[in-house]
Parts: sequence; C-alpha cells; structure tokens
Amino acid sequence: MCDIGQIKPNVLEDIRKKDGIQKLRGYFVQTCKANPREAINLINDPNLHFATLYLLENETIQNGVYNDLNVRNKNTVKIIRLLREKNYSKIESLLPEYDQVIHACLKWIVETGYEDDGLDDDYDEIIDLSVILMVKTYKDPSVVPLLTNMMFERYRKNRYVYDLIWAFFEVHQPENLILIADRLMSNNPYDVKLATKLLSFVPCMKAGVAVSRTRLHSECVRWLKENAAYLDYTGETFQQANQPLPYKVSYESKYLHKPKKDEEAFKVDTLKDDEVKIIKDFGKLNNSGKVMLSEYSNALFEKDNKAWREWIHYPLDKQLQIARRRMRGGLL
Repeated sequence: MCDIGQIKPNVLEDIRKKDGIQKLRGYFVQTCKANPREAINLINDPNLHFATLYLLENETIQNGVYNDLNVRNKNTVKIIRLLREKNYSKIESLLPEYDQVIHACLKWIVETGYEDDGLDDDYDEIIDLSVILMVKTYKDPSVVPLLTNMMFERYRKNRYVYDLIWAFFEVHQPENLILIADRLMSNNPYDVKLATKLLSFVPCMKAGVAVSRTRLHSECVRWLKENAAYLDYTGETFQQANQPLPYKVSYESKYLHKPKKDEEAFKVDTLKDDEVKIIKDFGKLNNSGKVMLSEYSNALFEKDNKAWREWIHYPLDKQLQIARRRMRGGLL
C-alpha cells in the first residue's frame, strides 16, 4: 500500500478535484474514444483514489474499458456492487480464495476514499460498509485513526455517524478511547460534544463544564489508562439508548489484577481455589465498596507487588480497613 502522503495525483485526480464530476466524466469518455490505451493507463494508475474509480464506474463499462481494469480496480468494482446489494455472504464466500485481495481493496477504498466522505449517500454507505468489514472480518486496527476522523467530521456537519461509532467500539480495543478523549481539547464545540457523549461512562465526565477542558482531558486519559485492561464491552449503541454505556469496569478483574484479553469476560472457573474464595467475598460488597477496593488493589499492585500479595489474602474487613485508612491519608 502506498503511503498516502507520497501519492501524486494523476490527470483524472486533478480534473475531479479542480473541475468537478461532469468534467471528469467528459474527459474520460473523450480519452476512451481518442486514445483507449491512455484512458486505461489513467484509470489503472496506482496513485488513483477510490472516489475517482467510483465516479467513473459506469463510464468504464459503457466505453469498453472495464475488461482492461487492473486487479485492484476490477475487484473493487465487484466488491462495491456486492456491498450495494448487501450481499455479504457472497463476499465472505470469496474470502478463502481471495482473502488478501479483498482486504487490500477494502483498505484502498478506506485509505484513499475517506477524504471524499460525503460525496453522496451511496458513496458514504460503501465507505461505512468497507470500514465495518475491515473491523469485523479482518480485525484490522489500522483503520481506527481514519474511522475516528470520519466520525468527528460527520458529526460536525450533522451527518449520519452511528454506523461508524458502532464500528469504532466493535474493534474491542479500549486503548483507542484515548483518540476520542483527545477531542476534548478541540477548539470545535461539536468535537467536544461528541467526545463527551461517547465517554459518558468515564466517571470524571459527569463534572462536564464544571471543570476546565484541560483538567477533564487529563483526568479522562488517566482513568482510561488505568482501567483499559479491565473494561467489559457492553455492546450498547445509540440505536438502543440516547446515552449508551459501551463499556463498564470489571471490578473483579481490577481487584484481582487480572487484565482482560480481547473480549474475554471475567470467569470464576478460571481462578485458583484461594482466588475463588476471595472473589466470592468481594462479590458481597455494594458497588461503592467494589469501586474503592478495586482501585486500592490496583494501586497497591502497581506500587508494591509483594505487599499486594500479602494484602489480597487478608479477610475482607481487614482489606477494607487498610484501604480506607491509606486512601484517606493519601498514602496511595
């Protein structure tokens, strides 16, 4: 894949960006008639962007160029037609034999097509579905920065954003939430508004306008870094609730200092015998007790692993006594 920063637009790219869609189509049709080989070279240029191929899709067929499209372009046209039909089963049936080819095409669609997001509804849907396939089928995290940019750009323009938000959270990598938290420092109020909505499950976000954005950002990032390894994905979306909570802290994981792996939930049957007893007692606490004890446990583990191994085997009432005393005294 070419580095986007090094791509040099060809004639078709120049015409599309400077003169518009109609001039682009007119120039391509004229070139097909006057010099078919030149038209083929232009459309197959490795530096071509997806938007240009998308806009010339019908012209390549009507002017006899389609059969001369290169592998990337021909397969991309096939993919976008299947996406329009919502025929995911046909795409998935191609995976065993054409897995890398499809992945490369989807990556090209997103990486070169995202800057023209908003071209038309059909184009946007193809971009969205390509992102979703990269996230769900290929588990490709490289798409996340572009996905994040598109989410916020669309929200600024009051355009449909919920499929992209869903795709972002479906990556199941809580550390990516810092990309959203960084938007709290944006000068654009729409960025701050969306970031606040998406991070509403972070405790410090309840303070809202009561604290400075700098402080809100620093506290949010600190909390995310501390808790990312212990977050359970709930799957809640904006289609289900006005203020969904996509993540919740697994206090059991944090208390026993057992970082989560991918989507793996906390399971009691994977614990050692002494841990089963410990977590059973922990489960009897109310929510505020679980929060306090898990935070102390995590902080103690990071500061003094030997002391933590001793403390975690104390009776629960003694653990609570020590935790309250030391946290109130600011000793952790």
